[in-house]
Amino acid sequence: MAQANDPEAPGEAAARRSLIERAAERIDGTPRPEARAPSTAKGSAADATPRGRTRKAPAAHIDFAALKARGFITPSSMRTRLAEQMRLIKRSVLHDFWSRKAERSNMIMVTSAGPGEGKSFIAVNLALSLACELDLYVLLVDADFERPTALRNLGIDTAQGFLDILADTNRDLGEVIQRTDVERLSVIGAGRNRELSAELLSSQRMREIADELASRYPDRLIIFDTSPLLAASEPVVMAELMGQTLFVVEADQTERGSVEEALDLLPEHCDPALVLNKGRSRSGSGELYYHDQYRKRR
Repeated sequence: MAQANDPEAPGEAAARRSLIERAAERIDGTPRPEARAPSTAKGSAADATPRGRTRKAPAAHIDFAALKARGFITPSSMRTRLAEQMRLIKRSVLHDFWSRKAERSNMIMVTSAGPGEGKSFIAVNLALSLACELDLYVLLVDADFERPTALRNLGIDTAQGFLDILADTNRDLGEVIQRTDVERLSVIGAGRNRELSAELLSSQRMREIADELASRYPDRLIIFDTSPLLAASEPVVMAELMGQTLFVVEADQTERGSVEEALDLLPEHCDPALVLNKGRSRSGSGELYYHDQYRKRR
């Protein structure tokens, strides 16, 4: 295996390294075992030092105080009732992940029938909860291209993101992946909204990126916070590539007909897990959020 001082030309080395390898170097600050010395060419996912080692990109700061004030979990509030409820959802996700129940079982889509049902709340809390696991890394992708709010909830602002990389084949994911000050959590913004976003998501490039994300590193889960199924066509397209789907239902608000209509849009291979949001606890006491989960067998 080549070392950092491999005499191979930088351009040749870069050509051998995959999109995801370069992105991983951006996150971790060190080359993956499969990767050769990073290229110093313009557009490289990571800059090289004279010794051939990469510099860590600055980590995005998460405003934990603001998160906690808005009802989200934080690394310092993992003994709360909400944190325990998120653990129940997390364990179901991890069961399917470790058992490799489906192809791309580490790619999880979080969606709902309509807006305002709490899908971004679930996606962000799930990402934070998973990032507390000792043996896993999490990548949260804001894939609600109409109303991106997942990263905004974390207090992270991104000028470019996922759609920009899909639209430009000369760029790679490492340019838009941001590490955060949660050690095992990285994020990707939505990117500039485009008229042909659904077509970009159904492209061969998207499939290649999905295959790499799903297979390159077995210890990384990728969570996509997508648009509601009845509000845009993008989540229906993305569902084709997902290994798991969480479908958020707002208690006492989402109509049964809307749930059924939205679920009918999902591909046949999907076995969505339904998450009840904004309900009451089993003890009957009122709470701002309550989460329950069950499998819908179709």
